Amino acid sequence: MIKRLTPCALLLTLAACPGSDGGTGPEEVVSSVRFSHPAAGAILPAGAYEAVGEVRFGGQGQLLPGEWAFGMVGMPPGFVVRVTASQRSAIVNGRYDVVAMEVPGDIPAGGTAALAVVCNGAPACAQVHVSLGMRTQGNVSPQVTCTLSNGTVTVTARSATRIRGTFAGSGTCYGSAGNAPYQVTGGTFDVPVLEWG
Repeated sequence: MIKRLTPCALLLTLAACPGSDGGTGPEEVVSSVRFSHPAAGAILPAGAYEAVGEVRFGGQGQLLPGEWAFGMVGMPPGFVVRVTASQRSAIVNGRYDVVAMEVPGDIPAGGTAALAVVCNGAPACAQVHVSLGMRTQGNVSPQVTCTLSNGTVTVTARSATRIRGTFAGSGTCYGSAGNAPYQVTGGTFDVPVLEWG
């Protein structure tokens, strides 16, 4: 059964919002998003992103802070799957690095989508954005934002409740010290698909 995710639970502010689980307490699903990247100029050292953990929802349906990854069916249902992941920040203590991906909902297992900065409903188009050094509460901009403009996302397996795949590409990172080329290699995602509702 797909866990229903209320719209306000998606917000990374992690503020309390009305739950859909009847206040039965946290639910847990194991999931992961991983990739590696070389240094992006002087604004980001080389490293690896690894958000491996359980999606946690509190008794009021709010998304709890920590390291996790999940997918969400977009609106209208099946149009897009949004994959979101969080790990403890590699560049700022006490903050988080967040990945946001959009994968076309009609891409079958074995199918590939091209990466772009903005898709605007284009067929077989996917997006990957990385925000580094985000706070989990409050409206605070990340210290570094990276967007992939070239590359591919491949769906290796999918069902009504789970999606798995790979991704790699290149783009640009933006930070207070300027802009720099960015590259992602060996990307993988394996997440449960939650229903927006």
